[in-house]
Amino acid sequence: MEMGISNNSCEARTIAFGTHKREAPERTGFCTLLLEALDDFMLKILIGCAVFQLVFEIGMAAARKPEHLATAWIEGFAILVAVAVVSLVTAGSDYKKEGQFLKQQAIAEVGKVVTLKRDGKEEVLHKENIKVGDIIKI
Repeated sequence: MEMGISNNSCEARTIAFGTHKREAPERTGFCTLLLEALDDFMLKILIGCAVFQLVFEIGMAAARKPEHLATAWIEGFAILVAVAVVSLVTAGSDYKKEGQFLKQQAIAEVGKVVTLKRDGKEEVLHKENIKVGDIIKI
């Protein structure tokens, strides 16, 4: 066993025991990140205030000042626009950061190699190519 496994048995070991290959992590979608950004407590309060502002101002303008009805929606709409801008910028920033992280992780994954013994010789292989029975040099 000090010679390690034979290269001829690698395929059979892969069939019997599987591989060490890991699936690449999936990237989170932009819409998911946007919904997570909107889940902020302060943004929920602002959305509630904007809806209340819209309903209250339009209701008051319709009941008491019909000439104010044309501009009653502006303040509530401005709050909703601010919430949308903050949420979109946050989601965009998170999406970009996640993409950079996944790229760095992929680059780091390429360099993960091990020295092991097969057929009595030392070989340097990527960690995904390790098979059950390999003798790994530590």
